[in-house]
Amino acid sequence: MAKEVCQWFIEPLDAHTNEVIANELLRRSIFDGASFELRDKGGAAHQLFYVPAHHYISDFSSARQKFGLKFKVWRRFSDNETIKLWTFERQSNPVKREAKPSRTAGTSRSKK
Repeated sequence: MAKEVCQWFIEPLDAHTNEVIANELLRRSIFDGASFELRDKGGAAHQLFYVPAHHYISDFSSARQKFGLKFKVWRRFSDNETIKLWTFERQSNPVKREAKPSRTAGTSRSKK
């Protein structure tokens, strides 16, 4: 089974956060100056910045308190899918993957 690729987006909720996030993405050379308008499952439109990897989301989340950032994180697994809100603090693993089978699964061991 192919590994799912997650697309990450960040939605600034105020002008200060918009400026900080845009400047940081530019500084890291991962922002071309464009934002996306994507819709959630309910049809509501959101102005978003594309973030190429989860670790950037982690960096912004860590900086929330220090810089007074207010934002939401969204994700999707394909261009045709609607965006889904990511409740960062409640998740332990950014992408759900199949668990590897254990070495002893499906085998029986007999004692001699």
